[in-house]
Amino acid sequence: MKKKNIVEVEQEKYDAVYSYKKRTDLPAIFKIIEDASEDISLRRAAVSQLGWIKDSEDEITPYLLNLLNKEEFKNEALNALARIGSKDGFPIVIKEIVESQDSWTRRTLANDLRENSKWNWNERADEVIEIIKSLKINAGDIDSLAIINAIRISDYPEPKNQDPVIDYLIGKSIGQEGRMIGIFAKLIIEICDRNQLYAGQKVKEYEKVFKIQPDKLRDLRIAIGGEIALDPLLSILKNNLDENFQKPIAKLNKDTRNMWQKTIRYAQYGFTTRMAMSVIVFLVGIFLLILSSWEILFEQIKSEQIFGVGVSFITGLGMMLTIVYRGPLKEIRKSVNDLGIASAAFIAYVHRVLEISHTFSYYYLNQKITFSEMTNSSKLIDEAMNNTVGLLSTKEADSE
Repeated sequence: MKKKNIVEVEQEKYDAVYSYKKRTDLPAIFKIIEDASEDISLRRAAVSQLGWIKDSEDEITPYLLNLLNKEEFKNEALNALARIGSKDGFPIVIKEIVESQDSWTRRTLANDLRENSKWNWNERADEVIEIIKSLKINAGDIDSLAIINAIRISDYPEPKNQDPVIDYLIGKSIGQEGRMIGIFAKLIIEICDRNQLYAGQKVKEYEKVFKIQPDKLRDLRIAIGGEIALDPLLSILKNNLDENFQKPIAKLNKDTRNMWQKTIRYAQYGFTTRMAMSVIVFLVGIFLLILSSWEILFEQIKSEQIFGVGVSFITGLGMMLTIVYRGPLKEIRKSVNDLGIASAAFIAYVHRVLEISHTFSYYYLNQKITFSEMTNSSKLIDEAMNNTVGLLSTKEADSE
């Protein structure tokens, strides 16, 4: 008989380990695992093989839990626990899927758990959600693909076949605090094949089928994002913006515009009145000048009358010179100036307020409004108002 070499002997040992599938094989497997003289790879293979002996869960699970304390067998023990799917081992496997820093470990455990566990997807999902809640982790800290692989319906990986899981996650999100809402949103997007629009559509359908009030899923819609998810929310925001901001602002702008137009109209009346008075005074001056000149040139007046005629002449001449060089014409020029300044100030003020209002509306509709943005908006409006008032006050002081 030909003597076997060491490679053949080792291969026979591996073949024997991989053939162990029954309760009666357990003593042989345990012996290999505990024999420090055996090759570590063979011992690890023996640990991994424990996960395939389905009829010995009550005996194997405690043994595997003890092996978790030994670093050289930890990964194989976790995989075996995932395949057996025992109640005691399930939370440990899920916690490792959530917390492990190694993506290969996370996803291998998730696949083993889903494909071989005795737990159905509802039971797996319930346990996963409870463990995630207890760990106090955030959406950015989870491997959403691994978690979805652990809980999705085994035979139907496509998003369209995962409707029960999607509905489960949407329903579970109702009433949750912000941290968990972010996690649910991430898991829903993941199970929808990372299609944000499809995820938003599923939320919309869930709300309609189960007659859920829109505000119940508002935070989830925001966390998911996308046009479809945010459409009902944006409609509410637009209505609120229209009723509580844009309409009052429009009314205020209209009232301000009417007030400015009335002020400008009064200024125009004043301008017209000044013009008319100046023309009348000018005409009176011409009349007095012509009358006195006629009397001096063409009528014989006595010496005692010359003073009265001279006064009329000087008065008429003085009124004309006053109109031409000083007084009313200067006032008319100032009126035109004031009218132009008031119109320009009003146009600038309205434009600035409208720009600020539209910017505020944009931030509000995109949920980017903060107290800081509101403070900036108020400061800009105050600045616009103060600049306008300051401009008018300065011109008024210059006029005086």
